[in-house]
Amino acid sequence: MFCNKCGKQIEEDSIFCQFCGNKIADGTPERQSEKASKTKNVSSQPANKSKSDLLWDKFAEVYDAKDSEREKFNELSSEYIWELIERLYTNAFETFIQEKKKELNTQPYKAIEAMKNLYLYSVLGGYRLWIAEALLNEKPLGKFKSFDIDKFVAEWKTYDFQKAMKDISEVMSTCMSMYLEHRISDFIENSPSIKEIPNSIVEELRSSITFQIINGYLAGELESRFRK
Repeated sequence: MFCNKCGKQIEEDSIFCQFCGNKIADGTPERQSEKASKTKNVSSQPANKSKSDLLWDKFAEVYDAKDSEREKFNELSSEYIWELIERLYTNAFETFIQEKKKELNTQPYKAIEAMKNLYLYSVLGGYRLWIAEALLNEKPLGKFKSFDIDKFVAEWKTYDFQKAMKDISEVMSTCMSMYLEHRISDFIENSPSIKEIPNSIVEELRSSITFQIINGYLAGELESRFRK
C-alpha cells in the first residue's frame, strides 16, 4: 500500500506513514470493513462510549491533573523520562527551525517560543497518552529496575521505531490525531503571524509534531522495559 500524502510505499495495515508521519485514515479494505462493523455496533448502543472516548477521557484526567493528583501520576514515571522528553523535543525543535530558518526568519520571538512549547507539549502529550492507555488497560506499572539516562538513551538509539509504530492501536492513533489537532489549532490561534508562512511549511510542521507525539508515546513504551 502507498501513503496518500507522500506517495511512498508502506507496510500493509500501517496506521502511520513511516516516512512523513501521515495518519493512514482507513487503511486496507479489510480495515474499512472492520471499522464499519465497529461503528454499527457502537451506534446500536448509544449509551456506551467508544474506546477512543474512554481513552481520551483517561488522557484528560492524566494530562490535566493538579497538585496531589499530578504527584500521583508522576510517581508512575522514572526520573529519567523527563530528561529524555527534554532531549527529544529540544532536538526536534532546533532541527526544524534550523532547516526552515529562511521561512521563519521574519517571525517574532513570541511565535518561535510558542513553537518551542508546541514541541514540548507534543512529546509530553504522547507520553501521557501512553500512561493513560496503560492505566485504562490496567497494565502493571511497577517500580523500576536500576538504570541510568545513558542506558535509556542507548536503548532509544537502537529502538525498532518502524515496528513500534505499526503496533500502535487504531484507538491510540485516533487519540493522537485528536491531540495533534488540538495542539496545532491552539498554536496557530495564539501565534497569528504563523499564517504568513507558506502552507507547505505549516504542513511540514504538522508532520514533525505528529512524530513528536509518537515519540512521546514510544518513550513510555521503552521506559516500561525497565520496570520490574
